[in-house]
Amino acid sequence: MINIKNKSNAHEIDVKLYVRRICLIALDSILVVLASILALAIRFEFGPVDEPFVKYLCESLPLFIVSSLIIFWVFRIYHSLWEYISAKEVRNILVASGASGAAQMIIITMLNKRLPRSYYVLYIAAIAALLVIT
Repeated sequence: MINIKNKSNAHEIDVKLYVRRICLIALDSILVVLASILALAIRFEFGPVDEPFVKYLCESLPLFIVSSLIIFWVFRIYHSLWEYISAKEVRNILVASGASGAAQMIIITMLNKRLPRSYYVLYIAAIAALLVIT
């Protein structure tokens, strides 16, 4: 005999899981932008940022977001939706943050643009911190 009540509960849980993942992906997109802006702001000590760097960052942000989300998916950031973070998740976040920074460096180089070298280190630190606290 099939218990219909359990099937509807399982479906409800799946829907909640997917909605939560979509919300996390949207949040991470915002965090990538925020970490990028924060890295440039810190690099220029919260003063005026050289215009070419702002232009290059704005032009590259869509690629940065897409590449970062793919990297976060590969490193299973969205697969373990934890309430309490473990050492394994912290390691995944740190490695994914480093890979995201490396991907940004590759993208900027391929587009024949440039950002300050310190930007990438600051971005990695900022995105890792933001991912851990959210």
